[in-house]
Amino acid sequence: MKYAIGMTLVFASALSAQAARPVAGLKPPTATVGSVICSTSGASTGEKPQSKIWYADGSYWCIVRGPNGVAFYEKNDSSWVQGKFNGAILQSSGTADVKWNGTTLFVLMYSSTSKLYEYTYNATQRIWVPAMGFPVAVPTPSGSETMVLEQDSRGRLWTAVEGQNSINVYYSTSEDHRTWIQTPVVLQTGVDSDDICSIVAFAGNRIGVFWSDQKRDEFGFRIHDDSDAPTAWSLKEVVYAGSGHADDHINLAFDSMGRVYAITKDDFDRMALHRRGVNGGWTTKTNVSGGDSTRGIVMVAEQDSRVYVLYTCWDKSPNPIHYRMADIETLDFGGETTFITSSKSMNDVTGMKQLLPAGALIAAASNGTSCLFNSFGNPPAALLVKVTP
Repeated sequence: MKYAIGMTLVFASALSAQAARPVAGLKPPTATVGSVICSTSGASTGEKPQSKIWYADGSYWCIVRGPNGVAFYEKNDSSWVQGKFNGAILQSSGTADVKWNGTTLFVLMYSSTSKLYEYTYNATQRIWVPAMGFPVAVPTPSGSETMVLEQDSRGRLWTAVEGQNSINVYYSTSEDHRTWIQTPVVLQTGVDSDDICSIVAFAGNRIGVFWSDQKRDEFGFRIHDDSDAPTAWSLKEVVYAGSGHADDHINLAFDSMGRVYAITKDDFDRMALHRRGVNGGWTTKTNVSGGDSTRGIVMVAEQDSRVYVLYTCWDKSPNPIHYRMADIETLDFGGETTFITSSKSMNDVTGMKQLLPAGALIAAASNGTSCLFNSFGNPPAALLVKVTP
């Protein structure tokens, strides 16, 4: 499909907006308050659109900032162990966004000088092996707040980032991902310096960028078809618009049908869940957190026919991480469940880009001095993996 370039069209608005309501028979599993991954400082599990957890070879893994810097951790029963292999500590600071495609692990370390790391997995030694020639610098526009990484079906890597009051995408220009375009494709101009964006691969051959626009009081979305030139993008779809609707809180997910999910927050600290249909058009469920909340994420448990939203609850002190669970088709939500708590307020919940394993949920968050997690269920069992020499 060929798209017009540099055009804007109000494609779709919310098709329905209604408060979440309990669903008979849809009860969230019992959850405990969470356990420590590592000691930390600051917002080690931020930022809002990023994902720091993945599963591979029968284990959960994450990259967060611990006492030795931003590092790999593997979940071992009920505790986490920092990796001891070469390259297990990436750098002293920064916020990670991870993309595991089943063969290669890409780690974007966002900071004032953002870098891309690449790893393969050695199943015999259970270690992640740094690729030669990495890390490499990726473009970071001035004034940015965060950045998200994605890979399309043709292997090209993309980053989405707000900077200089524009929504920008950058992409790799070489097969080894070491060379990047330096001039971005600009998808929207005139946004607020506080706005952010995110990017998601979906439908097998597309990527989409979703952004907040506090100047226009709306959330926008544009699509790139992987077979098109990198500069070819669809017209803008206005996802959700209205006074006070758009704050700089976004997190994205997908399902195998080709649908896209986005959790957002408005100026009144209310969460909304948006879903793009297979053939386009957005459905919105408002007030999905049922109260004052912030920094939401969304994960899809397709095998369980569920969608989870997790967020910081501001209605309780210290602030816990709560979740609500919805039927994947109706998006009708069940009750609220406390998932991660501590003696200090939790924030910056993070999850995974992958579809959740059957019967499972996992997330991590930080309280300024510790990074904590909670989970139920298990990652998929280890499969035979090609060993890296």
